[in-house]
Parts: sequence; C-alpha cells; structure tokens
Amino acid sequence: MSRYASRVRRAIQQTSTSEGTIFGFNSSQTDPDRVLKMNWWGRQPCGRQYYSTSSLPSNGNGFLPGGREYKCAGLDVAGLVSSRRVNSCFKFDPGTITTTSSPKAVEVYDYVRSIPAGWRIYLTYHEYNPEIVDGTYTAADFRRAFQILAARAWDATQLNKQEGKGEGIFVINIAGSGLAGSSWDDSYAPAASTMPPNCQFWSDAYDNPRGVPSNYKGYGTTYGNIGPVILDDVYDTAERLGYLDNSDGGTRGWGIGEFCSPRRVAPALATLNTTLGWGPLSPNDISGAGQAQAITNYANYCLGTPARPIPAKVVLLWTISSGNNWNQAFTSAGTPEWDAWVDGSNVLQTTKLDDLVGLTPHPTLHQGWPITVDETLPVAAYQTFIDMSA
Repeated sequence: MSRYASRVRRAIQQTSTSEGTIFGFNSSQTDPDRVLKMNWWGRQPCGRQYYSTSSLPSNGNGFLPGGREYKCAGLDVAGLVSSRRVNSCFKFDPGTITTTSSPKAVEVYDYVRSIPAGWRIYLTYHEYNPEIVDGTYTAADFRRAFQILAARAWDATQLNKQEGKGEGIFVINIAGSGLAGSSWDDSYAPAASTMPPNCQFWSDAYDNPRGVPSNYKGYGTTYGNIGPVILDDVYDTAERLGYLDNSDGGTRGWGIGEFCSPRRVAPALATLNTTLGWGPLSPNDISGAGQAQAITNYANYCLGTPARPIPAKVVLLWTISSGNNWNQAFTSAGTPEWDAWVDGSNVLQTTKLDDLVGLTPHPTLHQGWPITVDETLPVAAYQTFIDMSA
C-alpha cells in the first residue's frame, strides 16, 4: 500500500474530531438528485441546505420526519447511513447585528437550542467576502456579526451539552476565488482569538479549467495542481487567523465546503466549435482516470502535507447536477446533457443522470485511485471519500 493510500485509510478510520476528516458531498433537501446520489454513496456524512434570508426555525420541526434538516441528512432514505450533520447556510445584513439581543442573534441562539441529541449543525454565511470587495457590506460589520452569532451559538451549545442535545459549530466560509485572485485581506475575517473555540474556517476550492483557445468552455486544459493554488492559501489564512490552534481544547480547524474538478472530456473535432467549446485540442478523459487521480491528489492534500500537517476538518464534494459554473458537476463527463461513459462499449453516450441508475461503470473508471473501491456501486470512485469518519 502506498504512503498516500495508508494516509487515506487512516483518515477514514479515525473517529476523533481532533484528528479525522469528514469527507462528504453537498446535497440539500431540495436537490432533485438527492435520493439518487445518497443511494449511490449509501451514506450522508454532511449535507448542506440554504435558508437564504429566511428565518432559522426554533421549534425543532426541521429535525423531524419531513423536515428540512431531516431530509438534508438523508434520514428519509431507506437503508442510508446518516451522520446527522448539516451545514445550514443563511444570509443576513451584518449591519443589523450589533448586540446579543439583535433579532438574528436571538434567532441563531434559538435554532441551536432546538438541535436534538446526536446532531451537529455547521452555521455559516456562505462565501461572504465578495460582498466586502464589491462594497455591499463592510468587513467591520461582518467581523462584529460573526463574533456575536458565534458567541450565541456557543452559549446555546453549552446548554445543549448539559441537556444531552446537539451542537452548533460556527463556520467562517469564504469564496476561495478571492484568495486565488488576491482580493482578500485578513481583516475580512475575525481572528480566532475573538471567537469561541468551536469556530472553523472554510473555503470553496474549484479546479476550474481555463479554455485554450478561448471559447473552449473550460475544457481545453489538463488537470492542474489545485493544492498550491487555493489549498495553501486557505490553510495559511486559517493559520494566520488562529483557526488551527486548539490548545484550549476547542474544535477549530479549516475545511472545504465545496470542491469540484469537472471532467475534461469533449469530442476531438477537426475544427473548433465555438458554441460547444469542442475542437481539435479537446481533452480525452473517457475512462475518468484523469479526474479520479486529480480528486485523489486533492483529497490527499487535504489530509495534510509536511509543510501543512493539520488535516482539514471537513471536505465536501460539489455534486449538484446543475453545477455552479458551466457544467460544473462531479458526475458529468463533459456536457450539460450528462454525457457519461455508461456501458463499457467504447461509445460515449448522452444520457440524463436519472438514467444512470443500475448501469455498470466502465471497468477503467477508477484507474489511478490509491484505495480499493466497491465496484458494485455506481460512481464508486467518488464514494470512497464519502465516509463517516470524525
């Protein structure tokens, strides 16, 4: 077994929140492919839902059958192993949060107090830093709001522990493109020393291929090394701000809320089709080996390097079928029509995601992965990292 394979296995086997990494995938209760994907993976380590500007509920009904958190955790899916972990994203005007009695602060406190036993909720304003850069809100307003909300979540969690109920962890979740594009200043986030010990620092990290030549719609490049481009920046920022220091017994750490590395697959046409973005330089990763190896390298990087040895707390794959940018989805092989290698006949077929159920993946789909995968499950290569550790 390789050194990297051993490290992946160890991470999957670890159960301590101070050591392990939660590898999961994004799937909200409104995701049209939610049940299909959860059945593929057989488990749901951490879902994500978006309340947007809606109020966080305090009655706990979301954790009951039919509720938002209940479905996001996959508890309504027969046979699914659920961790009862949910990343609840919500939006607010940070300028309105000035004291612990501000309406949103009370709302967060009451929401955390409603978390039942066995649940962990990650609370976050998702990817807020672009709103500082464009002048929508100020960094000072966000810092103050985060400090107040995190304190309220911490207070509620301490009472919950006494009563045997669940926990709320506050997450500073930034857009990783800001780090990569140098549009970031450490003043945009509160230092960990000004926050309770159960706060974490997350980012998104997209392996967005850049078109060569232009109009290739992002499929004219090979897989890059995303580690030094974004992950180093996230890690270093979390370290500078103090989110890697748990000397006080806290659960601080860094994480990745969204990672995606789209398949570099497109027909090698004689001339460039500027509408589809396909042409003579179109990459050819029909087997999925290139993408699998890229994701493997990324996951290994998140488990720690000699220079940055502290592993990520949470790593969630972005698996929403519609994607965030053009065709950004893990299960896609190259077009918005869900081109997929489905039958092993060396023919790239066009199909919808729902049609993939029960089909056998191409036998070389998992080439290059450092650990054994369950070949009886579709997209088993991705399932490897969807684990219940930590």
